[in-house]
Amino acid sequence: MAMVGDNKTAAAFLHTVLQSGDKVLAKASRGGQLWQIAQSLTGQPVTDLSGRH
Repeated sequence: MAMVGDNKTAAAFLHTVLQSGDKVLAKASRGGQLWQIAQSLTGQPVTDLSGRH
């Protein structure tokens, strides 16, 4: 477990610890914008609430 200050830091941390085949479950309200972490981990452009990069 790790505590981080924002989604960008969380994604960077996960990139360092995840291995091929690992699974991640992210649960939060829409305001948490956790889709940004999923986008980063899957190589997609990271968007904000409006869908902008």
